[in-house]
Amino acid sequence: MNSLMKRVAFGVLGLVVVLAWWTLTGKHESTPSMDKIPSKIWEGGAGQVTIEVDSSDPATLRADFEKADPSDPSKPHQRLQTWEKVAAGQHSWTIDVPAGTRGTLEFEAVGPKPGSKLSWTVHAGGKQIAQETQTMDKPLQANEAFFLRVEMEDLATGKLEGGE
Repeated sequence: MNSLMKRVAFGVLGLVVVLAWWTLTGKHESTPSMDKIPSKIWEGGAGQVTIEVDSSDPATLRADFEKADPSDPSKPHQRLQTWEKVAAGQHSWTIDVPAGTRGTLEFEAVGPKPGSKLSWTVHAGGKQIAQETQTMDKPLQANEAFFLRVEMEDLATGKLEGGE
């Protein structure tokens, strides 16, 4: 067997061993996901996030959530990835969230062209967190996207990532 074939064989063998280990021990992490923005995350109860959007093109709202258990750091984090595809126009969601839930919200146009518009207003913790309007001025290049994004340290209180 030549050197290249040995390296390929060992690489494949290594991958098979890792996949077998994960399957037998359950030592892999998978993040639950859903293709609809829910009205309540886990037990909810601490606050609400309201997202109002408007788009000249079809778009996708993504909302990713993460919560750690501060009383027991050895417990795994709860995570949830959600998204919802919408037609051009105005849409809104209100999400009930539990305390200490981090989140990333992203509103992305699908197939935008010059002149395409995205806008949103995000409220959390009883205050306005984001209000933004973007108009695309030139065609997208490879590996580019047209979107709005906000990251929050605590969705229930409206505390921005690295902010107040």
